[in-house]
Amino acid sequence: VIHPEIFDTDLLSILFHDLKTPVNAIQSFVMLIDGMLSDRDNFDNDTLRHYLNIIKKQSNLLDSQLKKLSQWKFATVKVDLFNIEALFEEVIKSLDVFRLDKDIEIITRIHFKTRQIKGYSQIFLIVLHNLLENAIKFSYPHGKVYLEAYDIGDKIEIVVRDTGVGINLSEINQIFSMNGYRQEGTSGEKGLGIGLFLCKRILNKLDEQLWVKRESNGTSFHLLLQNKIISLNGLM
Repeated sequence: VIHPEIFDTDLLSILFHDLKTPVNAIQSFVMLIDGMLSDRDNFDNDTLRHYLNIIKKQSNLLDSQLKKLSQWKFATVKVDLFNIEALFEEVIKSLDVFRLDKDIEIITRIHFKTRQIKGYSQIFLIVLHNLLENAIKFSYPHGKVYLEAYDIGDKIEIVVRDTGVGINLSEINQIFSMNGYRQEGTSGEKGLGIGLFLCKRILNKLDEQLWVKRESNGTSFHLLLQNKIISLNGLM
């Protein structure tokens, strides 16, 4: 068990960074609704209901993130057993509006049978949210993002790979820089670019590894988890 006071500033910074996704979505759809109300001739009740439903979902997500912020003060960051498939589903769902807005398909592949993993599930969820959000941000509309997990002996490697704009060699070192990587996304998405720096920092403190690779088409981020897969009979 690791008590969060040794890195609570980092954890809170990451969580505050994650708040921008639902906040930006709510702001965007409020602007769309405002435009619809100003143009009564093209007013569409079905579209309005759709927008309001998205705002409701993002408000729930924002509420969930705020609850996480309040819980960290009293929580401990501990190793637990979790289902990697469920973890993937949860992080994808948290980015549904962002993903659907660009019509991005997320393809998940788990290259081993057992789904139970031993590790820091709370941290991995936050890190994967940031990695997947960046993959969507730098993917072209109607593109694909791959979220995969590999068994490499006593470790698990999770790979988030996009087929987007990629990154120049000269910019690789900026990815995990404290100054952030501030390139705009393919649809003009903005951000401070500090999420990856914060994720890398907290993972280092947990002796987990995170690195980036240039691909022939896009970029891939690799998260290496030190803890073992749990076998089918529940033993290590």
